[in-house]
Amino acid sequence: MPFELIIFDCDGVLVDSEHISSRVMSEIFNELGLQLSPQEVFENLKGGSMKNTIQFVKDHLGEDFDFDLEGAYRQRSFEAYKTEMVAIEGVQTLLQRLTIPSCVGSNGPQHKIKLNLDITGLRKHFADERIFSAYDIQVWKPKPDLYLHIAKRFNTRPEHCIVVEDSVSGATAAQAAGMRCYGFARDTSPQALLDVGAIPIQDMTSIMEAEPALFVS
Repeated sequence: MPFELIIFDCDGVLVDSEHISSRVMSEIFNELGLQLSPQEVFENLKGGSMKNTIQFVKDHLGEDFDFDLEGAYRQRSFEAYKTEMVAIEGVQTLLQRLTIPSCVGSNGPQHKIKLNLDITGLRKHFADERIFSAYDIQVWKPKPDLYLHIAKRFNTRPEHCIVVEDSVSGATAAQAAGMRCYGFARDTSPQALLDVGAIPIQDMTSIMEAEPALFVS
């Protein structure tokens, strides 16, 4: 079928931020008395929402947990991003060669998405109207609402959309939306992505090989 739109998740797909984020969250958790390594944070919370992260902490520390976790995390992670974050290898080339519209669909807030794109030099590929956040509609992946919202905004049928994700949560959302999904499996089990309907890839150039009609040679 002819594809008309490609939707990129941000963290872990466009920008290499996931391990920075996990380290920062691990440091905050440890200060609060919740001892989790960066890898354990990564494995438990990758691709989720801040709401789920806060509930995760409450499940371990008690429902009366009262701390501005999101505020502390945003401040510390943004500072770390500014000095450490880079674009995912191959993304610049992929975006430059695309022949169909592209956009970003992320669980993160708008200001975080834009900061990440600015830091990594990817902002030039995505005008404001092509950046979509789950915060805009108050529904987060793994629910499909964000992807369906994006398709509607582009007046495109879901089956004519491709999604690029790196998490089981995001791939689940794409599958539920009825969209083809490529799952970047650098840090996620290929089998776990297959299990939720994604096509695992090990690098971004694999998309160009799989969908040559969507790219200039």
